[in-house]
Amino acid sequence: MYVGIGHKETSQAWLDNKRGRQLRESLGAIRISWMSKFGRRFLQVLLALCIANIISIFIVALAIVGGDALKGGVIDGHYYVGHLGKLVEVSEATYTYARLHEMTLFLTVPLAVLARGILRRG
Repeated sequence: MYVGIGHKETSQAWLDNKRGRQLRESLGAIRISWMSKFGRRFLQVLLALCIANIISIFIVALAIVGGDALKGGVIDGHYYVGHLGKLVEVSEATYTYARLHEMTLFLTVPLAVLARGILRRG
């Protein structure tokens, strides 16, 4: 069926398209306003915590523990952290803490990237 300009179905389709666009724009405004209040603040706090955790891992690993627990290991009941290709012996508690703290990098780095990307977009 041919639908010419000014035909009833054509003008109705145009109005439906216009209403659909207005609805999408109003829903987008709702989403953005929600994001600007609670969501944006939540992502900012999440990003700050992730960055603080990443920085604290390097401070703990290099300055306090003396090495990286993920590069170390347990040999004959002795706990070691790796630093510059050498192993440094530490206590079991220090090794366990450093290892768990360093493993949080696998969660905090992707979360920080995701939060930053969403904040830049919104």
